Amino acid sequence: MKQIIIIILLSISFCSLKSQDLSKNNYPDKFENSKPILLKNNIAKETIYEFVSLKKNADSTKSKTIDYDKAGDIINVQNFYNNILTFNADYYYTSDKKLHQIIKESYSSKFYRIFEYEYDSLGNELREYNYNKDTTNIILNAKLYNSKNQISELYIKNNNDSIRLEKKYSYNDAGILVNIDEFNNKKEIMSTYTYIVDSTNNYTKAYYQSKENKNQNEEFVFDKLYRCIKIMGYALQPISYINDSDNTIYKREIKILPKVEEFEYNENGTLYLSTEKIDNKITKVRKHYYTTY
Repeated sequence: MKQIIIIILLSISFCSLKSQDLSKNNYPDKFENSKPILLKNNIAKETIYEFVSLKKNADSTKSKTIDYDKAGDIINVQNFYNNILTFNADYYYTSDKKLHQIIKESYSSKFYRIFEYEYDSLGNELREYNYNKDTTNIILNAKLYNSKNQISELYIKNNNDSIRLEKKYSYNDAGILVNIDEFNNKKEIMSTYTYIVDSTNNYTKAYYQSKENKNQNEEFVFDKLYRCIKIMGYALQPISYINDSDNTIYKREIKILPKVEEFEYNENGTLYLSTEKIDNKITKVRKHYYTTY
């Protein structure tokens, strides 16, 4: 009997500075340096390298680049695998610096999507249109806002499906985001993000709780500067059992392993290092390097 083990990193998590909109940062690819930090340090380009370990001479590969304009807005994102370009995203803005369009293309999977945005008279994002080249697949995200101009509900419509509630946002008396509920197609709460604040309404911890799988919960820890410094979550490890006689798979299972991500910052506030550990073993190290204007 043989075992084939593949670790798939599936974690729904966020990291944010206090100055960022936490409601937008629910997934790892949303983790980014805040705009004030980018402006303060005149950042023009961010390059992320992945290392196999923390050893001084460890092998590394370029995994991502982010280009910024002088206003601190993203203008291009590229992802790499083994130093080969696999994904490109170009960002376009209106004359008053509102995000107008993003064109995303994955070269490995032939993925191509266009994202376009509409705003109200106050500058709030009302709708996001997400469609492919020939517009045969269109996804609409629509936002509603409360009396304080904060997002309160997010709705989604996929092609000819009925529009449905996807997320609901709750705030405390000071207007600080403290809860996000995510809904499934049956209008049931699928998962919840809970944000813990101290007496001065600064974030200290946050939690992700899955209603469908109690083992897939996560905890996020912030430092005194309101930066995420640790995520304690999980990784899914699919295992296939193979017969020695004919090499056929006779059993599959998924193990849930403890996963920890830790983040370090430069003195100027920019992200420097992230270390990922699965089952107490270092599996990925990312270092961020910057070019200035």
